[in-house]
Amino acid sequence: MHNNNERLVKVLEHASEHSDFYKRRIREYGITNPIDITQWPILSRETLQAEKYAFLSEKYHGKSFNDLLIKKSSGTSGVPISVYWDRSDFYNSTMPSWRLRKKFYSITPLSRQANFNIQLFDDAVAKKDLICHEEKNIISFNKANLQNNYLQLYQRIKQFNPEWMYTTPYILERLLEIMKQYDLEPPEKLKYIECSGEILFDELKKTVNNMYKIIVANMYGAEETNGIALECPYGNMHIMEDNVFVECLSNNRFSLVGQGEAIVTSLHNFAMPLIRYNLNDEIIIENASLCPCGNTHRIIRTVSGRKNEYYTFNGFKISGYNLFESINILNNLMNNPIERFYCVYESKKQKLIIYLRIKTGFLLQKDIINNRLLSILNNRNICAREIIILNDSIWENRDAKNKQRILYIQ
Repeated sequence: MHNNNERLVKVLEHASEHSDFYKRRIREYGITNPIDITQWPILSRETLQAEKYAFLSEKYHGKSFNDLLIKKSSGTSGVPISVYWDRSDFYNSTMPSWRLRKKFYSITPLSRQANFNIQLFDDAVAKKDLICHEEKNIISFNKANLQNNYLQLYQRIKQFNPEWMYTTPYILERLLEIMKQYDLEPPEKLKYIECSGEILFDELKKTVNNMYKIIVANMYGAEETNGIALECPYGNMHIMEDNVFVECLSNNRFSLVGQGEAIVTSLHNFAMPLIRYNLNDEIIIENASLCPCGNTHRIIRTVSGRKNEYYTFNGFKISGYNLFESINILNNLMNNPIERFYCVYESKKQKLIIYLRIKTGFLLQKDIINNRLLSILNNRNICAREIIILNDSIWENRDAKNKQRILYIQ
C-alpha cells in the first residue's frame, strides 16, 4: 500500500542488507518483507543515540567513516544525537527544499543568505561575543552565542545585505524588537525569511510582512532528515515527499493523514538510514486537494511541541539554544558523557536547575562534569545555581511529565 515510492523501497532494501542494526531488527521483530514499511517498528531518539554506530552501512565501517558529514541535534527533547551523512546524499537531501524555494519565492543557492546554526562553529570554544562565518554569498551566525548582541547582529546583517534569511521565530522576534526600539529598517535586498526549529505564529508573520513587506514562511525540518515541509505562498505547508516519507502515529496506529506523532523515514541517507523515526512532534496531516500553488503533496497543518522559551538574567536573554550549546560543548570536550537533559528556571528565585542523565561509564566523573559544565555556563553569562544528576528511575518519572522541551519557565 505504501511501496509505490521508489525511493522508499530503495532505502528499505539498502538498510535491510547493509546495516547491522536493521538486520537485527528484522530478526527481532520477525519482519518477513523488509520493503514493506508497515512491518517496521518505531525508531526512538534514545535508540538512535545508544546505537548510532550500529546504524552505519557496511561501506562506512572503515576509513570511509572519517569522510562522513556529522549533523548534531537535541530536537525538542534534550536528547543529544549525531546523524552521519555521505556528503553526496546530504546534498541530494537538500535539493527538494531548494526546488520549492525557487518555485515559491525565487530563492536559489546563489541568493545572498544569512542563517543561524551551531554546525559550523567550534564546539569547544565558549565565547561571549557575536560569532559569524562568512563565505561567498552566505553569512552564518552561531545562534547559541547571540545573547544580548542583537543590535550588533542587526548591524552585521544589514552590512551583508542578504536576499533571504534562515532563522528561528525566537531570533526573528529579538531582531524585530531591536528594529522597533531603534527605528531601524531591514536590509535593502531582504525579501524572504524562512523560519524553522520552533512554532511560527501567524502574528509574527503578519507583523513582519505588514511593517516591512517581507514574506515569512514556515519550514518544518530536522537536523536528522533536512527539510520535511515548506509553506507555500497560500499558507499550506507541503510535505517534501521526495525527501521524506511521513506518517502520523496515534493509538499505536499509523496513517498517512490525520493527527498524531510525526514519524519520518529519510529517503536519501544511505550511510545512516533512519526508518520510522519518531520526531516527538504532534502533527496534523491533510491531503493537498487543490492548492492554488499547484503542489499536490500532502499538507502538514500544525506542529506542536516546538517552542523555544527564554528567560532574562542580569540583562541577558537565555534560550534553549544557549543551554543546548553549553551541553554540546561539554559533550565534545569529554567524549559525550551526557545522554539526556532538561532545564528548569524558577523565575521568582532567579534559579536555574539543570537535570542530567549521564552514561554509566562516567558516573565516577560526576564532580568533573558538574564543575566543567558550571564553568562553560558562566563563560556564556548563564548562571546555573544547581546541577542535578539523576538515576534512571527518578529520571523516567520526571521524563514522563517533562519530555517535550529543553527549557521550562516556572
